[in-house]
Amino acid sequence: MAATASVNSPTWRGASESTATLPAGASTGAPAASARLIVGAPYSLALSVALYFILMRMMKPRTTEASAVGAPAKLASELCPMSRDEIKLLLFAMALLGFWATEGKLHDFDSSSVAIAAVALMFLPGIGVIAWKQVQSRIPWGILIQLGVGVGLGTALLKTGAAGWLASFVVEQFGVQHLSAFAILAVLSILEFLAQKHP
Repeated sequence: MAATASVNSPTWRGASESTATLPAGASTGAPAASARLIVGAPYSLALSVALYFILMRMMKPRTTEASAVGAPAKLASELCPMSRDEIKLLLFAMALLGFWATEGKLHDFDSSSVAIAAVALMFLPGIGVIAWKQVQSRIPWGILIQLGVGVGLGTALLKTGAAGWLASFVVEQFGVQHLSAFAILAVLSILEFLAQKHP
């Protein structure tokens, strides 16, 4: 009964009506990158043009007209020619964007698989643009492990139903079922702040 009521709620109906405007096949699961591009590109272009004029009006350039006349030519002369690694990186980026834009149209590779394959190719000797030794010292391994453990633990809690049980237990034990969602978030924020102050 509760599930039926939630499906018939205005929020659910609004979400399903908004997905009806997507291209065919885009509302099943996560929409492909090409579907997101088709839906979002016109808005993105229009807002980019509007943002340009708004920023030019709010933050006018401070250079004088005389000094700005030769600026592009001066900058072009100061730029070095692209190195081999920069050209390879540009090709990687173009190929990656091409695969993302044609997802579901020309191939069945999802965006995550394409990104992982591109990163793997960037490490290959001769083809790649970066060495593993350069990256290894700069990666925050602690954050990656924390994210991996957190996502894995969260998925396990959701699949086993332990998340709902744990939430109900905490709500009942602390007697916060009468509080609003905003009050519960405020209490959690205070507790998190205190935990960071006194680890």
